[in-house]
Amino acid sequence: MEIIPFHPGSSLCCASASPVAPPTTLPLQGGPGHRKKLSAPRISLSLDQSEDDLGETPDDLDINVDELDTPDEGDYLDYTDHETDWEASAGPDPRDPIPTYGAEEERQDVRLWRTVVIGEQEHRINMKVIEPYMRVISHGGYYGNQVNAIIVFAACFLPDSDREDYHEIMENLFL
Repeated sequence: MEIIPFHPGSSLCCASASPVAPPTTLPLQGGPGHRKKLSAPRISLSLDQSEDDLGETPDDLDINVDELDTPDEGDYLDYTDHETDWEASAGPDPRDPIPTYGAEEERQDVRLWRTVVIGEQEHRINMKVIEPYMRVISHGGYYGNQVNAIIVFAACFLPDSDREDYHEIMENLFL
């Protein structure tokens, strides 16, 4: 190490030719930019369930869907003067009852029904029932050949739960 002599009037009192290593840590005092880091609980993303999985989920992570606060129709701003394009072209009023067909009319109009196989069970979807809601639903996912994925639905303005045919509509929408 080489010592550099001190000169009066110099701002340095001591210096050396070798560089001083910067500190590797800084003391945190909890200043205005300080954030406390929390670790998330460990979750399993497996779709398979075993008996061991049942005891691993803490009760505080369970969500009761019935207790969730969801917006009511009155929570939306009043846009009666500013009708959007998709509202103008939505077709029939979704509150109107869906006209019913007789058994023979249903058999003749095959385009109103779509058949899907889930697992080993065949289901028929009444496309006429869900017609007013088809433009506002998006979904994604995959099911087949022993490869499954999570199905996610995003929807707005679903039918009112006080409709007489509410359960029929919901069964056909989310089948």
